Amino acid sequence: RLEQRLALELRSEVGLVTSVTSDIVLAGGKRLRPAIVLLSSGAWDRGVEGDVLLAGAAEFFHTATLLHDDLVDDGAVRRGREAAYKRFGVGVSVLSGDFLLARTLAMLAALERPDLVKLFAQVATRVCEGEVLEFELSTDQAWSRASYRRAIEAKTAELIAACARAGVQLQGAGEVVCQQMWDFGYAFGVAFQMADDLLDILGSERELGKPVGGDVREGKMTLPLLVLLERARGSDREMAQAIMQRRAAQGGDVDLLRNLLERYGVEAAVWNEVKAEAGRALEQLAVLPQGPCRAGLEELTQRLAYRRS
Repeated sequence: RLEQRLALELRSEVGLVTSVTSDIVLAGGKRLRPAIVLLSSGAWDRGVEGDVLLAGAAEFFHTATLLHDDLVDDGAVRRGREAAYKRFGVGVSVLSGDFLLARTLAMLAALERPDLVKLFAQVATRVCEGEVLEFELSTDQAWSRASYRRAIEAKTAELIAACARAGVQLQGAGEVVCQQMWDFGYAFGVAFQMADDLLDILGSERELGKPVGGDVREGKMTLPLLVLLERARGSDREMAQAIMQRRAAQGGDVDLLRNLLERYGVEAAVWNEVKAEAGRALEQLAVLPQGPCRAGLEELTQRLAYRRS
C-alpha cells in the first residue's frame, strides 16, 4: 500500500519532475521512517485511517532532504546511483526536492489533523537548523561531543522521533504515550546516526551504495573521529588532527584514518554507544501493548547494533 501511495503522489503534470522524484523515491532505500510510522500506528490501532498517507509524507520529507543534502555536500552517489543533481542538473534537483516538500504538506493537510501538521513543521525547522549548525561547527572547528550530539539530534533524531510519535498520535493516544514514543524515536535516531557515521568511514562501498569516507572529505567531525582524538597519542593524534583541520580529505587520508580507528579500538567503542542508545529506545516501548507491531519496533531497534548499510 505504501509503495502504491508513493507512486500516486509523485505524479506531476511536468514529466521531468515525476522522473527525478520517482528516480530517487522508488529506487528503494530503507523506508525506515515510514516503517516506524506504520508500526507505531498499528501498535495503538483504534481504527483511525490515514497511516499510509502519514507514512508517505514522512518518506517524502526525508527524501527531499536527501536531494538537497547531496547538493550541499557535493555527494556524487545516492542509493547506488549517481546523485540526481549530477544527472539532471542543480536547478531541477533543488526544485524537485521542493516539490517533495510541497507534496509532504499536501499529504499532511489531507489528514485534516492540524496537530500533525504542526508536529512536522516544527521538525522541519529543526532539521534545517541541524544542517546549518553542522556547517557552523565545521567552519569554526568547535566540535565536541556535546556539539556533535546537538547536531545529530536536530538533523536526524527529531524526524525519527516525530515519526514514532505521529503514529500513536494519529490513533488518538494520550500525551504520556505520545511523549514516550517521541523519546523512543529520539534515542533510536541518535543510535542510527552514530552507526551511520561509523559505517561512513569503516563500512564497505558495496553495502553502503556510496563511497566510504564522505564525512571526512566534507570536513565533518563525527563520533568515530571524536573517539579517535580522545584515544590517540603522540604522532597518531597529531596526524588525525591535521587531517580533520584541513576540512577536506586528501588522497590517502581516509585509509590513514581507517587504520588509526582500528589501532585504537574505535569501532567497538562506538558500537557500545550505539547499543546503549538502542537500549534506551527499547525501554520506551514498554508503553505499547504487546503485539506484532511493538515486536516490529523492537526488532528494528535491536538491528541498529548490527547495521552494515
